[in-house]
Amino acid sequence: GELAAAHADHANGDDHNDHDNDHESDFDYYYEPDLQPLGYCKALYPFEANGTGSTMRMECGERLLVLETDAGDGWTRVRRHHTREEGFVPTTYIATTLYADAHH
Repeated sequence: GELAAAHADHANGDDHNDHDNDHESDFDYYYEPDLQPLGYCKALYPFEANGTGSTMRMECGERLLVLETDAGDGWTRVRRHHTREEGFVPTTYIATTLYADAHH
């Protein structure tokens, strides 16, 4: 329907770099279709990315969205809420809360 088309336009627009602060409220319900967050996590320790591109630095106490849980390799894939950065952080450095668990 028209709603879906309008949504697609919003997703494809490249204006999201210009005004990061204007629409923080839509992050509550608007996510890109590629990966739905499974939950969120809080950084227990600061982590410095190693520069390979797949890891992401984080500050102690920062809250991040969890995109993929640890597959057994010790890394969890996360997204930074405001900037849309994505990357892997050490699972032992974060406290994860999955939405599925929170409902029970």
